Amino acid sequence: MKTTLRNLALALSSGYILTFYSEFLFYGQLNEPGAPTPTAFDLLLLWGIYTLIAYLVMALIRRYRVADLPALLIVGAAYGWMLEGGVVATTYENLPWSLSFTSLAWHMPIDLLLGWFFIQRWLRQKPFTFNLRAAALTGLLWGFWAVWPAQIIPLHPAWFVIFAFVTVGLLLAAYWVMGEIGLPAFQPRRGGLTLAGALFLGWFVLNTASAMPIALILLPLLLSVCWWALRRNARLTSAPDLLDALDGKPRLANLLAWLALPLIAAIEYTLWAATGWQIPSNVIGYLITVPLGFGLFFWALWKIGRDHA
Repeated sequence: MKTTLRNLALALSSGYILTFYSEFLFYGQLNEPGAPTPTAFDLLLLWGIYTLIAYLVMALIRRYRVADLPALLIVGAAYGWMLEGGVVATTYENLPWSLSFTSLAWHMPIDLLLGWFFIQRWLRQKPFTFNLRAAALTGLLWGFWAVWPAQIIPLHPAWFVIFAFVTVGLLLAAYWVMGEIGLPAFQPRRGGLTLAGALFLGWFVLNTASAMPIALILLPLLLSVCWWALRRNARLTSAPDLLDALDGKPRLANLLAWLALPLIAAIEYTLWAATGWQIPSNVIGYLITVPLGFGLFFWALWKIGRDHA
C-alpha cells in the first residue's frame, strides 16, 4: 500500500509538472486561446491525463534503465507521441511536420528534458546563482513566447501576472513534493501498469483512432521505434537510472530563485502588451523547434545505435 501511495503521489506531482510545461507554459493561460474557459472538472481531467502519462514515462525510465541523455530523448519522443498521437490527434494533422511539432519540438525538450529532468537536477545540485540565472532566462523566453495569442485574442497583462505566479507556485510545490518522497521510491507494479496501459489504450481507440484511423498504423509504428531504441539501450546499460540519479531534496533557496521565472515573464509580457506589437513568436518558435526536434530524435537513435553496436 505504501508503494502504491508513493507511486501515485510521484505520478500526480510529475503530472502537474508536465501539465505546466506542456499546457500553461505553451498557451500562457489555462487553455488554448479562443476556447471556452475551462471548468474545474476540465482542469482536473487534464491533470489526470498528464498523471497517467507521467506514470508511464517513469515506468519506461525504470524498466529500460534510462540513464543518459540519448535514452531520455527517446522516452521524451514516446511521451510526446503518446500525448499528441494517442490522447489527441495533432501528430497526424500536418504530416510530416506534425511528427515533430509539438511532440518532438516541444514536449520532448521542454516538458521532459527541461521541466521534469534538468530543473529537478539543478534544484538539487546547482547553487542559488545558477538557478536564478536559469529561471531569469526561462522567464525571458516565456515572456517572449507567451505573446503569440495576440494574433487571436487581446493580451491581458493583469491576468497573466496572476496566472504566472499561481501556476509556477504550484510547480515549485510539485518539485518539493517529489523531493520529499524521493524519485528512487518509484516502483511500478504490474497492477498499476496494467491499469495505466488499459486507460491509455481505451482512450486512444475510442477517441483518437476513431476520429483519425491513420493513428492505428502510425502511432504503433512510432512507439515501436522508441521501444527498439530503449531495449537496445537497456541491454548494455548498467548505470543507475535517472530516477535514482535524482535523489535528494531541492534546496529551499533554489526553489525561491525560480520565482524569477514568473516575475521576468510577467514584466516582459506586460511590456510587449503595452507596445501593441503582435510578435509572431509562434512562427519563430515553430521554425526553430521543428528541425531541432527531428535533429535531437535522430541524434539519439544514432547515438544509441553506435554506442551499443
